[in-house]
Amino acid sequence: VNGDNWHLQWYEYTGIEGGTIWMLSANVFIYLALKKYIETRDIKRCARKIAVALSIAIAPAVISLIMYNKYEERGQDTEVVMVQPNYMFNNKFEGNREEQLHKMLKAGRNASTPNTKFIILPETAIAGNIWANNLGENPMIQEIHDTIMSMGGEVSILTGADMMEYTISREAPSNVAMQANDSIYVEFFNAAILIDAENAQYYK
Repeated sequence: VNGDNWHLQWYEYTGIEGGTIWMLSANVFIYLALKKYIETRDIKRCARKIAVALSIAIAPAVISLIMYNKYEERGQDTEVVMVQPNYMFNNKFEGNREEQLHKMLKAGRNASTPNTKFIILPETAIAGNIWANNLGENPMIQEIHDTIMSMGGEVSILTGADMMEYTISREAPSNVAMQANDSIYVEFFNAAILIDAENAQYYK
């Protein structure tokens, strides 16, 4: 729940599709109400269409206000630091990736407190297709692990990554696997990697 976006709470149930339908419906009924008024110049004869148009226009905001006022936080609070570097798109993929990761980790460490449980890096923080088969041996993963240990080992870091994974098989393990030779297939995918003091796990 965000105080600045209280009027959008109903999106929780309808999503973007519901918002699109609402906007179209509101515009259609407002148009019909205006059209009726222009034709008749009689506000009383247009009252019903105007009421329907206004109801459709304001109903989501009213529902959202009710949801906002009734909302109660549940569960345990967790302190999370989110890192979003100010890199232009081209600079992000043309620059030194290890240096960029180092700066992001430094920013996350500086923003953390002893209560921080998670540091979240961007989805492209680790670029360049790292091997999933030996994830722990990758220098960038090792740097993230070193950062965690330097902070006492109590924080976990979640980051996005471009990854690849090889499978030793004579049959393709999936529809997107590329054949490297007679017995090895390689898959490329985007993933989320969660690193803590003990290990690193990736999720496709």
